[in-house]
Formats: sequence, C-alpha cells, structure tokens
Amino acid sequence: MERPPGVPHDVPIAPSRRSRIVAAAAVAVLAVGYAWLDSSVLHPRPHRDFDQVWFAARTLWKGGNPYALIGPGRAFDWPWEFFYPMTAAVIALPIAWLPMMTARLAFVAVNAFVFVYLLSRDGWQRWPWLFGACFTRAIASAQWTPLLVGAALVPRLGFLYAAKPHVGFAVLFSRLRRGAIAPAVIGGTIVFAASAALYPGWWRSWRAAVGSYVPVSLLFTAFGPILLVALLRWRRPEARLLLLMAAVPHTMVPYDSLPLVLVTMSSMESAILAVSSQVIWWMQSEAAASGTFRPTLVNAWYVALLYMPALWMVLRRPNEGELPLFLERFFHRPSAAIETADVLERDSASSDTSVAP
Repeated sequence: MERPPGVPHDVPIAPSRRSRIVAAAAVAVLAVGYAWLDSSVLHPRPHRDFDQVWFAARTLWKGGNPYALIGPGRAFDWPWEFFYPMTAAVIALPIAWLPMMTARLAFVAVNAFVFVYLLSRDGWQRWPWLFGACFTRAIASAQWTPLLVGAALVPRLGFLYAAKPHVGFAVLFSRLRRGAIAPAVIGGTIVFAASAALYPGWWRSWRAAVGSYVPVSLLFTAFGPILLVALLRWRRPEARLLLLMAAVPHTMVPYDSLPLVLVTMSSMESAILAVSSQVIWWMQSEAAASGTFRPTLVNAWYVALLYMPALWMVLRRPNEGELPLFLERFFHRPSAAIETADVLERDSASSDTSVAP
C-alpha cells in the first residue's frame, strides 16, 4: 500500500475495506481447514469446546437442562461439567440446527473473519498474532475469545461478552471510552432475559456446576503482583486490560490470553507476544507428555513470558487516554479547585495593586 505524502513511516496506514474483507475471508478459510485438520488428524478427539455449547443450545431449545446432560459419562460425554452460563447457549441458538461439525466450523469461520476484519482496521501491524498459540488454539478449540476481541473494537457486539463473562468483563471494563459500556449492558441484559425465559432457574444449575472448578487468577500467583505496576498507566485501556486479564479467572490454555493482542501496537510487539505464546504452549505440551505438568509452574510461565513483556510494552507509553466524562470530572476535580483558587488569588493581588496609593 502506498504511503500518503507527509505520513511518517512509523504510523500505520489504515487498509481499505476491500483488502480487509479479502484478508479476513482468506484467514477464515484457512482457519476452517486448520480446525478440521486439528480435530481429525493432528489431535483427533470427538469434541471441541464449542461442541458442548452447540449441544446445550439444542437441549435448551427442546426444554431440557444442559447442566444435567453435559459431563463425564453423560449424554454429551465431556471431561468437565458445563461451565458456561446459559447465555452462551442462547447466543449459539442461530446455528444450533446445523450438524455438530458444520456448526463448529461455521463458528470458527465467523471467529476468524471478525477477528481479522476488525483488528486490521487501523493497519496490518498485528498480523503476527495469527501465528501465535493464543489465536491458533482459539481456532483449534473453537473458542469465543476472537469474538470478544471484536466486541472490544465494535461496541455493538458487546452482547457477546455474556458468552464468556470472566474474559468479557476484563475486556469491557478496560475499554472505558464513551459509548462502549451501554451497548454491552443492554445487549447482555437481553441475552440474560432470553436465557431466563427459555430456562428459568438456570443460574442455580450453573453455580452448582462451576462450584467444582477452582479458578486461577494470574495476579495472585508467583510474580503476579508485579503486574500491579500497570496502574502507573491507568489512563491507557491496554494497561487496564492487562491488569484485569491477570485478575480474572483463567484456564491454562493460551486462548484465554488472546485479548492481549489489544496491547500491541507494532509488528515487533505482536511478534514478541505471538512467539512467547507458542513457547508457552510448547512447554505445556512437553510437560504434559512427560508427566511433569505443574499448574503453579505453568502459571509462572504465563506471567513471565507473556504478561511481563506486555507490561513492558505498556510502561514504554505515556499515561494518556480517554476516560468517561464522569471519571474525567472526578480525577480533575482537585486540580480544577486548585486552578480556581490560583485565579482568585491573582485577581485579588491585581485588585490590591490597582487601589494602592
């Protein structure tokens, strides 16, 4: 793409809408092929993460209780209970009529297209993320996180946060710009209302299911408190995102850290985190294969190899950023009062000088 006259070389150029559509469509096709290859050849297993949501949506439509049917040895044989809120099943209803594999691949295609199309609207500098484990594992597992990144960039997609609330919370409340929170709250409320209408009392079943799950917050693991240094850049959305992502519960799979793509602002930064995620995934796989897998050690890898480099990127930038009007007024109130006092003092001094003999 030709650089317009006068535009510095370190400033990304926004690509055309047509080129973004072509690129997103190409990545979506490749993602579908990779997801099929991973599930059929590389790591053959009967189900992927989205499949349980697909089953839950079909069960919900028939008036059943997905929380009683999903789990080890149940109608939908899955290693864990159904940890998703019913809101995920409601959002998946439009494609629940498709066969499981078709629905999974359609979900992967939409994920990849939305991720690439929206993430490239200010330039191609984040392309290395497509080769990082955060994205590739999200595609292979048919995860929601690429869509949550899209929701961070287009507030109208904020209802998607309800599908994966813990990561959605971190992404939503890191983007405190005007007009971002209201669409998410309204859309999420509609999804929650639909969930309650289709299956009243799902909340109790969900709480019983997740009661057996022990979440991991990277902020409270070894070296995790160091990430609190991100508060020095509290005005920047990527600093708030980094801190909130470290605070919310995590699975020990790279796809949950995909929203860190919003921290990067150059190809080099994107490449650093993409390579780091692949290194972590390789180390995890090797530890699991050798029987030396230890959750505490894996958590330390995530903090040291993924979150610390992201923190370094954030700290290199000034503490600048837009906040909602009520927060701007709150944080500027003391300085405004001081400025007013200074003006009154100057006016008083000038008045005394004017009347002096």
